[in-house]
Amino acid sequence: MTILTTARTELVDYLTTLPVDSLNTSIDSNSWTVLQVAEHLALMEEDVSGLLKEAVIKRKFIDDVPQKPVHLTADRTQKFKALDRWHPTHDRYSLEEVLAHLGQSRKALTNALAHASDEDLEHVVAKNQAFGTLSLAQWLDFIGYHEQRHLAQIKEIIAATS
Repeated sequence: MTILTTARTELVDYLTTLPVDSLNTSIDSNSWTVLQVAEHLALMEEDVSGLLKEAVIKRKFIDDVPQKPVHLTADRTQKFKALDRWHPTHDRYSLEEVLAHLGQSRKALTNALAHASDEDLEHVVAKNQAFGTLSLAQWLDFIGYHEQRHLAQIKEIIAATS
């Protein structure tokens, strides 16, 4: 399994084991709840799906795409500011609606890359806010590591509020 698939499976498995009353609690009033974090992941993946679909259509092809350390995305000691459009818009969510949104966002990503060949995955590029130019394959890894990062955040929220 790829990091993209593994991270999503771990996220959904963990979310579905949590007590319902823990899903909409946060560490403090300036922090996101568990479900707001998960909603952020869906919003980001949907947005990135559009970017990658556009990249597949435009086919900006680079022979030697530099490998970027996208695995560092999972490192919670490094702070990043999420784009405003990736911020959750509600104070409360239900687990069902967030899981449905995660399913929709993954479907959008799959559809965005439906016509990308293996060669496209390695050589078609799109700009990433943190790492610069990434191949489509690196983007997929980035999304997986981003989910791992936020799964760790969710576990921190649960530990702090239990």
